[in-house]
Amino acid sequence: MGFTRKALLLSGLLALSWITPAAARSPADPARDLALTYRVYYGGFEVLRLAVDIRLAAEDYKLEMNFRTLGLIGTMFPWTMKAYAKGRLTKDGVRPVAAGQRNSWRGRQRWVELRYPGRSPVVADAHPAARDDQPSAKSLIDTIDLASAIFAMTRQLDLDRGCAQRLPVFDGRRRYDLLFKGLGDGAIRRSGYSVYAGPVINCRAEMDRLAGFKTRKNSYGGWGEADRAATVSMGRPFMDAPPVPVRIEIQTRWGDVMAHLTQAKLATNGNTRKFAWAVGR
Repeated sequence: MGFTRKALLLSGLLALSWITPAAARSPADPARDLALTYRVYYGGFEVLRLAVDIRLAAEDYKLEMNFRTLGLIGTMFPWTMKAYAKGRLTKDGVRPVAAGQRNSWRGRQRWVELRYPGRSPVVADAHPAARDDQPSAKSLIDTIDLASAIFAMTRQLDLDRGCAQRLPVFDGRRRYDLLFKGLGDGAIRRSGYSVYAGPVINCRAEMDRLAGFKTRKNSYGGWGEADRAATVSMGRPFMDAPPVPVRIEIQTRWGDVMAHLTQAKLATNGNTRKFAWAVGR
């Protein structure tokens, strides 16, 4: 299960950073549809393909994500996952309305559905059922889902406030805080891995695990344990669209997992622009 947990956390960091501050847009601005494709590598081999579709309006967002394992890993560890998040943008931040995910691991189904009727999330449905060591009700007040947390981080970047912040997250089973720290500006050179080349803002993501995690003896060895972290490089494939993750590196006990943006499409007012990974690279 170590690989699936790493990929699940990776997808959360990937899926999710595509939003312009609500204050910068008016209700009359057109909705934008952003489609992103990522190739994920582990040990030098492509092991995962991730597709993300985001519908972004002036005051709300909706995200859908699909991924699956590939190659030898896909044969040995067949795994697919679908996830979504939707919510509202306010002057004070991000307010999720619903979030959830469903995955199939070797034919075994798992899912969780979250709703946000007030300041605290409610687990509307989950399989398997939550364990008895769930976070306390008090600790869930004002928490958000992982996707909305990354949205909030990107809002801060778009407002030129840097990466640094702490965001409270509850994913339906576990309670943790995401800590973002700035690593400075940089650049990605043209290569055969990514469609993007240009300036980036680098952020370090760490996890402060609070409740609902397995004991250290049975831990999964991924980022968030010990001093392992993730580095997210944010760039703009489209100058009139929000920044997106163009490269992510996640430290694990068994080595680094790397993700690269290989395709990006932006649709507004019936017009579509596209960056694609060149065939034969």
